Amino acid sequence: MKSKFTGVWNVFKFSYIQTVKSKAFIISTAIFMAIGLLALPISTAISRAGKDEAQTDKAEHIGTIYVCDEALDGKLGESLVDIIKGNQAYSEKNIILVKNDDYDKVFDTVKASKNGDVLVDIKFDNSPTSMDYGFSYVVFYGEEIEELEDAADEFSMYVDSIHKEALGKIFISSQAGAELVAYNYVSEVIMIDGVGNVVEDETGLDMAQYWITYVFLFVALMGITFLGTKVSDQIVTEKSSKVIEYIMTSIKPMALITGKVMACIANIFTLFGLSVISFIGSIFINGICFKNADGSMAMPGFIKTIANEQLLEGLSFINIVSSIFVFILGFVVYGLLAGVSGAMVSKIEEMAEGMKLFSFAMIIGAYVVIAYMSTASTGAEWGAFTNFVYLFPLCSPFIVPASLFLGKMSVTMGFLSVGILLVTMIVMLYFVSGIYEYLIYYSGAPLKFKELIKLFRKKGGAK
Repeated sequence: MKSKFTGVWNVFKFSYIQTVKSKAFIISTAIFMAIGLLALPISTAISRAGKDEAQTDKAEHIGTIYVCDEALDGKLGESLVDIIKGNQAYSEKNIILVKNDDYDKVFDTVKASKNGDVLVDIKFDNSPTSMDYGFSYVVFYGEEIEELEDAADEFSMYVDSIHKEALGKIFISSQAGAELVAYNYVSEVIMIDGVGNVVEDETGLDMAQYWITYVFLFVALMGITFLGTKVSDQIVTEKSSKVIEYIMTSIKPMALITGKVMACIANIFTLFGLSVISFIGSIFINGICFKNADGSMAMPGFIKTIANEQLLEGLSFINIVSSIFVFILGFVVYGLLAGVSGAMVSKIEEMAEGMKLFSFAMIIGAYVVIAYMSTASTGAEWGAFTNFVYLFPLCSPFIVPASLFLGKMSVTMGFLSVGILLVTMIVMLYFVSGIYEYLIYYSGAPLKFKELIKLFRKKGGAK
């Protein structure tokens, strides 16, 4: 078996270097890095330009705003109310500072309100060992008005953004104020039903979780598409130009496809890595170009949302490692499939026909995940079928990393997903080893999948 992979490193090194040196890769990398560097400054500039108008539209669904300060004897609440009244979107709202003794009464008012009333509950815990360490802002709202969910989310983000400014109004350049500003602060939005119960769905996806999952899906889909196109294109080009016949004199077929797949995966990770570095640079550029009212570096709302410790509650070393393995193994499985798809045809103009197998598999995996995300974002449950989405090897590269980071799936399920992908990769290697030598020399009409099965039984099964 080892002889089948002789020359893998040589193929990997040659393919990786050739791709990195190509103009297409250099231009693509430059474009992605430029987008990464400019993404946040442009996004912040655009959002600030239309922020007041968008905020005002959503604020129309909010009625009375109640603020209960359990943190600093009402001082922070008073400061917060003053700032909110000065905001164009909420300036005409009835904003009431609630005493702690009246909290239960106000809570009952909000849960049954049909006018869009909301309650901001401010708490402060200065115990470093506490899970609630620091400041927390919880925005409660009732379920009577459907549009209130987005309005409450928008309002919560606004309250989160003015926290330091509110503290600054209380403690102007004092040591106590500087210490309080250093504390962590988080915001949360909670819907309550008519009897006061919290409305939540542990398996569903809220808006922030949906977009994080979507970003992971988009990155995986883009990477796998690039991988499949690159691998199949190289193989078809070498076959049609007869270069493959010279390569096969010193390189085994399995070494060829394995080396090319791993090189393409390395190219993709290089591109993504440089893009991430550029995006990190964009955060600092954005902070330099735009400042908050208190002089601190401005951060876009979605960055604050993603950085929320409660949102990324599944972030741990084990989950990060599991996610990396899911990405790599998933890419290898799809890469091997792309190699087989490319070898099924003999001419470049027939590549689209050969890629049907790869495209069909990728579409199944991605669209099942998209269907799951769409229903989960509405609060609907898939029950036991959710585990199928997590474990099915065509789906898992698109959904598992995000689900692990968000704490939507257990570590055990993460290990199971990695294990199933590893078994799938081994089965794929065994399947490919049985037919690839024949495919690489094949010249004729594009093959069908059922013909591959017959070929494997004849060539691979006879070994």
